[in-house]
Amino acid sequence: MELSSGMRLARVPRSLLTPLTRPLARPFRQHPGDGRRVARRFPPRNPAPPTCAALTSESPCSQAPTSTPTKLYDMTTLGNLCVDVLVEVPRLPDPTAHPALLDRLRATPPGPDSLEVGGSGNASIAAARLGLRVCCTGPLGRDLYGQFMASVLAAEGIRLARPAAPPSLTCHVLVDPAGRHAFCSAYDHGPWPLLGDAGAAFDAEALLASRAVLVSGVLLDEAPPAPVLAALAAARAAGAAIFFDPGPRSWTFQTPARAAALAALLALSDVVLLTEDEAAAVTGVRGAEAAAVAVLRRNGCAARWCAVKRGAAGAVLALRGAADGAGGAGGAGGAGTPIRTVSAPAPAVEVADTVGCGDAFAAALVLGYLGGYSVHSVLALANAVGAATACSRGAGRSVAHPGAVRRLLEAQAGAGGEGRGPALGALAMLSPCHGAEAGRDGRALAAEV
Repeated sequence: MELSSGMRLARVPRSLLTPLTRPLARPFRQHPGDGRRVARRFPPRNPAPPTCAALTSESPCSQAPTSTPTKLYDMTTLGNLCVDVLVEVPRLPDPTAHPALLDRLRATPPGPDSLEVGGSGNASIAAARLGLRVCCTGPLGRDLYGQFMASVLAAEGIRLARPAAPPSLTCHVLVDPAGRHAFCSAYDHGPWPLLGDAGAAFDAEALLASRAVLVSGVLLDEAPPAPVLAALAAARAAGAAIFFDPGPRSWTFQTPARAAALAALLALSDVVLLTEDEAAAVTGVRGAEAAAVAVLRRNGCAARWCAVKRGAAGAVLALRGAADGAGGAGGAGGAGTPIRTVSAPAPAVEVADTVGCGDAFAAALVLGYLGGYSVHSVLALANAVGAATACSRGAGRSVAHPGAVRRLLEAQAGAGGEGRGPALGALAMLSPCHGAEAGRDGRALAAEV
């Protein structure tokens, strides 16, 4: 987790720190704009073909997705259930002092207003707010941190499947009086894997019941690679699309042991997501477009899509298939097909914090890929979700709500130009998670295309 200057987390109600006794019988979400709680409208188990605004003949996703067996979840995240702990310090310590400092921090009970969901929880919350049915599986303790994360996820309508209960993983975020920050966690200091064999205690039923599985390379710091790869292979064999984000420690894939794991992960993945720096670390290629293509051209890589996130500059998506072919979850695009690229700018916003923006972007990409939508519309939505997240401080519960995303897309559509069509298509993708009134508005905008 990263923090921008001056971040202060909102106070966490003490009720969130009580253990869960049962899952929510009926998930709710906050209504955008007015704070009312409304029942979450999940997408249909077998989604209808995309609307005309989001599905165009010039798109590689121009064919409607094929029917799939009923699945309980649209997306399941694998491991990386980490809680961020905010710690105010008089000055940032030298990195060489972090191991000793970490021991002291672990021995100091945190205040309830210093906790926030991190790790895979960011993308999970973003996906749930976009209307996807989400499950998180992986080890999470029954301690204070685990209780906190479990309560937050339940409040967002996210199922938590945790077969094992080792101590919860945390990342301490050190903030000085000037708002500068540094991180202090076992992820950087080991010993790895942090949880040993217990780190690979996943709920097999949840993985087999999901349409997509999102995994971060950080998971290899928590668990041995063999059981992680076996879990992903089983999910893929059951029809799940695998979304792989190498993560902020992508440079570790240059080591021989991690290089073998990277090759195996790319062979299992349908979609790869990276930042520009991560893409350069994985491929050795500079430039977002060239690096995205290099990932797909890598020997053994099975991915159809590779997205490179460029922050305020937007994103680039490399995909297999000709312009009039099919892509996404319902289209073709094997390793021998042509590769082309699509780029899209991000909406201009006043950035408060970039924490969680990439995770929110990933959630929108899952929605678009599973639905077989136009890649132009998918990128427009993903960029808008990331930009809306940047308008708030922190991640976790601060990731974008659909109402904020919708306002950015309406402004983009209203501005006209080349961005109008993708913005209208993105609005049509977004409308199901708003309720009836917003859905009518989205269909009206779609009719203008």
